[in-house]
Amino acid sequence: MNTQELFFRYFESIHRQGPGNTASTNRAFQIAKPFLPDKPLIADIGCGKGAQTIDLARQTNGQITAVDIHQPFLDSLEQRAAELNLTNHIRTLQADMNALPFSPESLDLIWAEGSIFITGFENGLKNWRRFLKPGGIIAFSESVWFSDDAPDKIRNYWNEVYPDIQTIEASLELIGECGYEVIGHFSQPKECWLDEYYYPQEAILDRWEPLYAEDPELSGLLKMFRREIEQYKQYGDYYGYEFFIIRKP
Repeated sequence: MNTQELFFRYFESIHRQGPGNTASTNRAFQIAKPFLPDKPLIADIGCGKGAQTIDLARQTNGQITAVDIHQPFLDSLEQRAAELNLTNHIRTLQADMNALPFSPESLDLIWAEGSIFITGFENGLKNWRRFLKPGGIIAFSESVWFSDDAPDKIRNYWNEVYPDIQTIEASLELIGECGYEVIGHFSQPKECWLDEYYYPQEAILDRWEPLYAEDPELSGLLKMFRREIEQYKQYGDYYGYEFFIIRKP
């Protein structure tokens, strides 16, 4: 097994592939809902196994295209949607978020929970804008600093893993520069990170770390996951996800 295989196997083993919860998804959708048609056309970009896709499908009569580059994630979503009788509202599409196949001005809503960082905050907002109908919405969660006085240790960590992290105020300014209006935003609570995302990972790490201890590359990957969790446990008051709901004029 190589590191890429272990990486995907690891995230296939947990329910969510990024911080979030049903309450946050529902809250963001309710902010967007007044600006949407009765049956919106939605793209869930970087959907993973689709925990939030299922939550969206339960709230709308629209059609959701769930997009991810990793087919096993999409297979899991299809199985779950079938179990819940939601296949009429969800279809899956294997695609790179940097080369999406949607037609210009074809979508009412683009959803991106914890995934826009893959293509880049500014890059995603600029590139995805063309797929939105006039008045269309992007709802996404992105890492932000909650405090200006974060300790150097956690700032240095983020400079290593994601130097594009900004304050909420700077993120709002960038959204405006990219030609959007903000219709709502809120900070996601710690349970999105701990209960839904990190605690399930810890259970896997406890089992897997001894199994791969003799392989420097594989054990190194698991140590990276463990370090991320420990950083949040110690410094989670200083950063987290802000959910932004923004509109193309």
